[in-house]
Amino acid sequence: LVSAMTLIILPCFPYSSPLPVGTDTTLTVAVFPLTLSSLLLFFFSSLLLKNTFSNKHTLKSTLTSLGAFVLVALICYFGLASGVETPLRDGDLLSEGGSRLVGAGLYMFYALVFIAIGSIVFNGVKKTFSK
Repeated sequence: LVSAMTLIILPCFPYSSPLPVGTDTTLTVAVFPLTLSSLLLFFFSSLLLKNTFSNKHTLKSTLTSLGAFVLVALICYFGLASGVETPLRDGDLLSEGGSRLVGAGLYMFYALVFIAIGSIVFNGVKKTFSK
């Protein structure tokens, strides 16, 4: 919804903005795929959510997976990531909170990759020995 509104409102801005020449067209072209993907995601997720809330087992499984994801995010943010003010190449300063979010995102990526590879290996070994 936000990206669709941005796609409609963006061309209405005057050309005397402090943005570089040609930015308005670039932003419009960049927002269009975002709008399209957001609308498609909303459409298909509404179809899936209808089935999720109607089936108790599916709802429990979805909430368990979402809770595990949030737990991994919280462990990565509060337990593993540390924030340090960092000077950037353009002279700005990355805040401690921003640095901590970047670190938590990296740790979360590593954790989710490790979990995915571990589950694939576990299921492969389990399938091999069950035959």
